[in-house]
Amino acid sequence: MDISTRRLWRTRFFLVPLLLALFFLPAVVQATDDTHTVRRGENLNEIAQRYDVTVRELLSVNTIANPNWIYPGQVLVIPEHNGGENEDDPDESGEEAATAGETYVVRAGDSLFKIARRYEVTLAALRQANNLYHTSLIYPGQQLTIPNAGSAPAAEGAADSGQTPQSSAPPKQIVVDKSDQRAYVYENGQLRWTFIVSTGMPGSETWEGTFQVRSKIPNAYAYLWGLQMPYWLGFYHTGYLENGFHALPIMSNGAILWEGYLGTPVSYGCVILSYADAETLYHWAAIGTEVVVRP
Repeated sequence: MDISTRRLWRTRFFLVPLLLALFFLPAVVQATDDTHTVRRGENLNEIAQRYDVTVRELLSVNTIANPNWIYPGQVLVIPEHNGGENEDDPDESGEEAATAGETYVVRAGDSLFKIARRYEVTLAALRQANNLYHTSLIYPGQQLTIPNAGSAPAAEGAADSGQTPQSSAPPKQIVVDKSDQRAYVYENGQLRWTFIVSTGMPGSETWEGTFQVRSKIPNAYAYLWGLQMPYWLGFYHTGYLENGFHALPIMSNGAILWEGYLGTPVSYGCVILSYADAETLYHWAAIGTEVVVRP
C-alpha cells in the first residue's frame, strides 16, 4: 500500500466517527432539556423544587432506591409536570391565596407545617379544620381550610407563653429544628425536653415535613455501613431504607462514630442523639408519635 492510500484510509478512519457524532449531536442536545446534571452540594429536595416536581417523581423516573445516594455529575431525568401557570412564584401567590377561614390550594413542596407557619396557625388547628387527625399526607391541588390565626405557628407556642394547650394538640410530638440542631419534645402541648442533635450532612439532608414514628428497635444495624444504631426510632422511608432517631452509631471496631460532633449536621439523613438522650426518647415515644422536621 503506497503512502497516498495510507493517508486516504487514515482520513476515513477519523472522518467517519466525526460524521457520526455530528449526526447524533442534535438528539443529545435535545435530550438535555429534560435532564439535570447533579452539582456538588445538591440534593433531591433542591432539584425537585427547582423543576417543580416531587422527590417521589424523581425517585420513580430515575429508579433511585435511596434519595441520599446521588453524586456530582449524575444525570437525572426530569419528569413532566402539569402545573398551573402561576407556579413560578409560590411564595407570593401562596401568601395571597387565603386568609383565615378561606381555602388554600396545596402546591408541590408544601407540607402541613409550612402552611401552618405561613398563616400563623397551630399545626393541630390546621389538622382539625381539615379532618387530618390521623395523617399528615397532603398533595398538590388539595384544598385546605385555613382556621383562625393563633398565637404561634406550632405546638411549642403554648408552652412558651404559658397558655393551656388546645385539646386537639397531639399528646406526644417531637419537633426537630435543623436551624439550631435541636429536638424539642412535647407532651400534651408542654415542652418536656430539649435535646442536642445532629441531622443529615449537606447532600444527605434529613427530609423536612410531618411524619410519625413507624418502628422501634432497641439496637438496629446498618448493613451498608456496618454500624450499630442503639435506640432506633424510624420515622420515614427513603426507598427501601428508613431514616430515624438513634444514638451515636457504633462502628465494627467499637469506636463511636461522630463522637464530639453533636450539634453539627454530620449524619446520612438520620437524627443523631447522645446515648442517654436517645434512650430517654426511645422509652418515651410510641409508634405513631408525631415527628415534625423543619428547616
